[in-house]
Amino acid sequence: MNYPIRAELIMDSVQSNYVGEWRSVTLVLTNQSKRPIRCTPRAIITKDGQLCARTKVPRHQLWLLGPGEHRQIRGTD
Repeated sequence: MNYPIRAELIMDSVQSNYVGEWRSVTLVLTNQSKRPIRCTPRAIITKDGQLCARTKVPRHQLWLLGPGEHRQIRGTD
């Protein structure tokens, strides 16, 4: 099955125990469809079953991605 959105997460090579110090974390969403897509960027990062981080974007905030367009969240955005 092909999905119209590609998600890519780029992380620091060494992570602090404090999520607020993850300055180089980047979440990139790319629309691979020929149509616009509405989405809410939400990601959860776990390690050994423990929650390490999650995006703080409200559920009601929608992004509109045009065909081939990408958007990103960096650091503590």
